[in-house]
Amino acid sequence: MQDLVSIIEHAFDKRKEIKIQESPEVRNAVAR
Repeated sequence: MQDLVSIIEHAFDKRKEIKIQESPEVRNAVAR
């Protein structure tokens, strides 16, 4: 179970990194 949590947290961190690199227009589109 702990492994699954770690994988999800790692994937979430990766998504945050990608979102930060995206332009504001793309971020707004994703937020909708």
